[in-house]
Amino acid sequence: MSQLFGLAEAILLETSIRYGVGQHSSAVEPEDRVQAEKLVYLSLLVSVWALAFAKTSIALLLLRILQVSRAWMVFSYSVMTFILVVAIVTTAIQLTICRPISAMWDHAIDKTCVSAAALEAEIIATAAMAILTDVILSFAPLLFIVRMPTSIQQKIVVAILMGLGLAASFASVFKIVLVSTSPPIGRVFTPRSH
Repeated sequence: MSQLFGLAEAILLETSIRYGVGQHSSAVEPEDRVQAEKLVYLSLLVSVWALAFAKTSIALLLLRILQVSRAWMVFSYSVMTFILVVAIVTTAIQLTICRPISAMWDHAIDKTCVSAAALEAEIIATAAMAILTDVILSFAPLLFIVRMPTSIQQKIVVAILMGLGLAASFASVFKIVLVSTSPPIGRVFTPRSH
């Protein structure tokens, strides 16, 4: 499922480039801007589920290979439930940012939208949940690697591979800090720059 949603996201983003995403603002026609923003908005909805299914898949894999106790099973299912709840809530929020929903990509229509502060809080909360699940899925297996009946070299390799998920977490933290502290750059068209 994750691959299908990831493919859909890639197709939507690739198509949005054809409508001007990444080009200088003066080079993008207003009707192309609307279409580009619509495609990017849809890709954001799809990306939430691509990520949720990928993380759920990792959790299921860990559950399968690390069948150590009932507590581990309960913990694993709790993490998967948390991942899915976060995806549902994130999707619901994204679908209710503006009324009507078409105001997300067509800024010429009358609309009612949440405040910028509320939207920023949602973005930070969503990012925090993504980071939390990345850290949980990265560290949880390390608890069991120590007890594996294998050589120290194999334990180190497995620990490094499982710890690579932390790189995604650090990249997410860096991105949040960078985006929140950087001034807008240039007049390159990206959705929301007008």
